[in-house]
Amino acid sequence: EARFGLKDENGHLYPQPLIEDLLGIVYDHTVPTPSGFLDSLERKPKRPQVITKKIGKGKVVYANFSLFLAIRNKKKKWLNRVRKELRKR
Repeated sequence: EARFGLKDENGHLYPQPLIEDLLGIVYDHTVPTPSGFLDSLERKPKRPQVITKKIGKGKVVYANFSLFLAIRNKKKKWLNRVRKELRKR
């Protein structure tokens, strides 16, 4: 989910979220929405999006919104997008 890397295992906020190091993006703030939440990222559109980055032999698939809630609410667009991203090599 979008809030990945904001807190450590003890619930303390990191000074710089881990997603910034992994994806090279800058986290700005989280906005509550009727469908969950949306993370605002600097220099990125203020809309739900999935960002993928290959790292070594693996990859990171990051959603800046309530992805699992959207899938649970039958938003097939996001389910299909994540499936597609996970199948890519």
